[in-house]
Amino acid sequence: MLGPVLVLCATGLIAGPMPASAQAAATGDRPLVVERPSFSTPPDLVGERRWQIESGISWRRLAEDERDSPLVTTAPNLTLRVGVHPRLELRLASSGVDWWTIGGQVSRTMANPAVGVKYHLLLERHTGLDLSLVPMVTMGWPHEPSPSASVVVTAAKVLGPLGLNANLVLARDWSDAPAVERDLSLAVTEAMSPNWSAFAELVRVQTAADQPGQWSVNTGIGRLLGSDMAADLFVGRPARGVAGAWRYGVGLSWRSRYRPVAPRIP
Repeated sequence: MLGPVLVLCATGLIAGPMPASAQAAATGDRPLVVERPSFSTPPDLVGERRWQIESGISWRRLAEDERDSPLVTTAPNLTLRVGVHPRLELRLASSGVDWWTIGGQVSRTMANPAVGVKYHLLLERHTGLDLSLVPMVTMGWPHEPSPSASVVVTAAKVLGPLGLNANLVLARDWSDAPAVERDLSLAVTEAMSPNWSAFAELVRVQTAADQPGQWSVNTGIGRLLGSDMAADLFVGRPARGVAGAWRYGVGLSWRSRYRPVAPRIP
């Protein structure tokens, strides 16, 4: 069952992305690095006095049997990132709306927004390692009664043509039966082209301490559309023995600069 996934992962590695440092050297500017569509969050920041929007649409089924499993369409999978300091960005994120389609019937659920920051702890030029923290808080309104919080520890290392990105995610909600989630991910990339990019990724999600973690594999490709815009396409698949079926999606990300608003002196 995992054969097609492994083929896609190999394809992703062969077509891998140019490292951020190489792109920066070529353009003289901080490279455009998007967080979607992989589960792993890279440690790169959007840059001071820049804002960046990442969005997309995805589809997934919850079981192999298409007759009994709803097709879930999610959009806009939005993340807004605003750089306020060379080592700090503000963040607003929400998956948006889920449309559940089964038996010709469509229902809808909405996700709550999450707010947080990304802080760059270590810089690659000093240590050879990038390390960032991403604390986020999901609001308990208007669609869910319980807020939640998460912290992502993200590290990246460039090893010649290869780039490695590892994530540790700790999340907790404040429901009547609070749960702590522990997730791990490892993404691998390889440099090939200034415009084309790809990733292959292994993810482990554990939603409860007394339950085994669920493994999945993701891969995707991206295309730079100039220096400030990128498009992406991804597919993913749970590991053997884990409930679920293929998921896939497309996305578009872009960035721009902003000018700080100077206070008016009467």
